[in-house]
Amino acid sequence: MRRPAKESLLSAILLGALLAASAPVAADEVTDSSITSWVNEALRHDPLVPASEISVSTQEGVVTLSGRVDNLATKNRVDRQASKIRGVREVLNELTVAPSPLSDTDIVYAVRRRILNDATIVLFGDGRDWHGKSLARAFKRHGIAPLSTPLNACGFSTETATGLFIPGLGDRLPEGAFVRFIPGGSFETVT
Repeated sequence: MRRPAKESLLSAILLGALLAASAPVAADEVTDSSITSWVNEALRHDPLVPASEISVSTQEGVVTLSGRVDNLATKNRVDRQASKIRGVREVLNELTVAPSPLSDTDIVYAVRRRILNDATIVLFGDGRDWHGKSLARAFKRHGIAPLSTPLNACGFSTETATGLFIPGLGDRLPEGAFVRFIPGGSFETVT
């Protein structure tokens, strides 16, 4: 028995519509160049990220980050920013952490620009080494009275809201901290 032409045409239209609905739409596809552009834009809008120091490339949804940042926290922040972008399958974070060499006075100016005058700064160390004393004097000259405490006097605590015990701070964290001297030979030994 032969089908009428109308039924065959209707079947062909329905089949075409089903195939079109299941195929990805070009507008929904994310290109590597779009991902690179979006990552760069996200980094430029983050005030804590030196976007001009970071190079971004994308291949098949894998974002590669290269360049230099001043600290590990920034490296991790850049990684998180890139991971949030739609279409990113993986992030290869090849950023180099290379702190810029600053004098104690430069550090004080940088801290002062970023925090309020009544902020708490902790100098971890015994307070007897030349660098620790110099840094404390530099802070004091600029109206910031740092709290000096040995690192081995600090620890984890279930009695504070922060989960940490730092002598002299109670339930709050400092706005800045500098480790100038580690008793026992290494940070891993103390922690």
